[in-house]
Amino acid sequence: SSSSLNHTNNPKSMGLEPKLKQWLLPIAMHLRLYQHDLIQWGYEGKPYHFDQFSVDVLIAREHMDDAAVVPGIDLGKRAVNVAMDSLALALALEIEQATLASNPDNFGADNKATTTGTGKWDNPASTPITDVEAAKDQVRTTCGVEPNRMVINNAGFRALKNHPTIIDRFKYTTIESITARMLAGLFDLEEVAVGKATYVDSDANDATFTEAWGNIACLAYVPGQDPVFHPE
Repeated sequence: SSSSLNHTNNPKSMGLEPKLKQWLLPIAMHLRLYQHDLIQWGYEGKPYHFDQFSVDVLIAREHMDDAAVVPGIDLGKRAVNVAMDSLALALALEIEQATLASNPDNFGADNKATTTGTGKWDNPASTPITDVEAAKDQVRTTCGVEPNRMVINNAGFRALKNHPTIIDRFKYTTIESITARMLAGLFDLEEVAVGKATYVDSDANDATFTEAWGNIACLAYVPGQDPVFHPE
């Protein structure tokens, strides 16, 4: 999406840049010089396309006849749920999302980091809280919006919830196991999503499963369901 600022006395338009605060300040100062200004909001209009997928779920007619005489059984609804939750649709989408998020080539040099040695989160000497806070600040200063969600692979989630520093933060508040929601609160995020999807790319009986989310933790800003203004 994009935005432009059209001035009554200056018809030049200015495109919306990711660094929101950097251009809002000169706009605010500029508004003082004119009695009337117009902010035009719209979409950038980049081309896109949809990939169509479909899955057929067959239901035997005799099963449909039997279910029709029993209250509360809706085989049609169950068939739709099976199709939507099937590996052919939901898993394929998640694998595609994970591939995009875990590819370091999709991020700038300053927006990615690799932990090694004692810096790995499964090492008690590591500093995951400091790492996440530094990464959040890097995202904020790069695009002007603080990230509100983090997705992490299953091994990383286990490392975080069993990390002595994080356990120490919760030892006086709960005796329950540390959850993803608790980590979200600790990191001041709306959500911490744990990627647990696995897949095989071979028909061999002894094929091993691959972690869809690899070995990453990805911070991002994700707009809500009904965004009013978001500087994407």
